[in-house]
Amino acid sequence: MFFFSLVAVALQYNDPDPLIWMPLYALTALWSWMSWAGRQLPTLLVGIFTLGCLLGALYLVKSFLDREWSIWQESLNESGGLFLAAVWSAALILRQRIKIKGMSVS
Repeated sequence: MFFFSLVAVALQYNDPDPLIWMPLYALTALWSWMSWAGRQLPTLLVGIFTLGCLLGALYLVKSFLDREWSIWQESLNESGGLFLAAVWSAALILRQRIKIKGMSVS
């Protein structure tokens, strides 16, 4: 997921709103690297990030019906990216909590 997130950052360079999406995917890459390196994730920050991504994805899904096809497709792609970032971040928090309790998760 680390490499996938970095590729997503690079692909956002030509996007009309890269200042929104590049940091989002960069943070997902950062959380992945920190988890892989055995570093402690800032749980509150990652949790807020996860919640923000979920709320953003829900907002975009809700707004699909009000848009024309080309914009609808963009919203679908963006909500998918938000949802994927949220699910992965939540999985990393869960993995960290399980490790702290003494269970080993590979």
